[in-house]
Amino acid sequence: MKNFIVVLISILALISCEEDIKEFSPTNTLIELSDVEFQYFEIGIVSDTTLIGKDGTKIFFSRQNYNINIEDSVTLRLKEFYDFNDIVINNISTITDKNELLETSGVIFFEFSSNNKPLLLKENEKIRVIFPSNRINNNDIFYANIDSLGQFEWVNESTTALITYPDTVKLKKYKVKGYNIEQEVPLDSLAYYQKLIKEINIVQNEIDELLANGSEDFLNNMGVSVLLNKYNWINIDRFVKTSNWLSFTVDIEEPNLQYYHSHIIYKDFNSVASDYHLENIIEFDSIPINGEIALFITGEKDGQLFYDKIELDTQTKNYTSKMRKISLDDFEKLILKN
Repeated sequence: MKNFIVVLISILALISCEEDIKEFSPTNTLIELSDVEFQYFEIGIVSDTTLIGKDGTKIFFSRQNYNINIEDSVTLRLKEFYDFNDIVINNISTITDKNELLETSGVIFFEFSSNNKPLLLKENEKIRVIFPSNRINNNDIFYANIDSLGQFEWVNESTTALITYPDTVKLKKYKVKGYNIEQEVPLDSLAYYQKLIKEINIVQNEIDELLANGSEDFLNNMGVSVLLNKYNWINIDRFVKTSNWLSFTVDIEEPNLQYYHSHIIYKDFNSVASDYHLENIIEFDSIPINGEIALFITGEKDGQLFYDKIELDTQTKNYTSKMRKISLDDFEKLILKN
């Protein structure tokens, strides 16, 4: 009987914990500052088309790459986050699944759907995307793992690029213009191939013609398309060299809030680590360190925003926080980069 009671108490405690976790549904305290919205593109039954986002993302759709009936209408929805402040506001961390620090050059979310269901790529097919303003140079592609609280971890997978350059053989030998060569190369060797292409002896008047047509960034960009293995959340990042990891605690003395929202902002990089916390004593474990770093903690109570800002250093292991009231507009000025 005694053992039965012990087991029963354990089961009830477990159920209680599961209910607490289930009921914990935090709200991003900064989301009201965001003006990034979904863009919708009605593709219909078109076989091939190029969709261009308002911030310049080009996404190529080819119906034959998807498991879809010929009569099914297709829709694309897209979000673009090319301003680092939008990444902070929308709670998009730049940390990998291996706790490595990334510096982002932009994040997008996109999805093709038909009949209110996401489209699935056929095996071995890829999605061609061109990012604006040469952002892919010296960067890599990361895909998101997102937990139940909407927290991001980024995974680096093998990605290829499609480079396009003038066919100089036809140009020089036959004086025929307008022919290009396409070559699929590993994304991490892109810089090598771009240098190689620049060294091709392109006839000067062809370069002048390209520049005259408004393609002034042609030689830098070289028509680079990224070939994605899947869609949803895509991050254009580079690794930030990290030699230190910091573990510390923050003891929040007042007020007692339902939960707390933290943002670690790296002042020298477009990097951020964010998380939600239930306890007044917050433990941060193995935070990657590089340069100056500030920790912002926020929370809400009865519609009032509370915050604290802590300048982190590698020597201090325990911090005390007394959160104070602030308006959302004033907090925006504190946390966002100019």
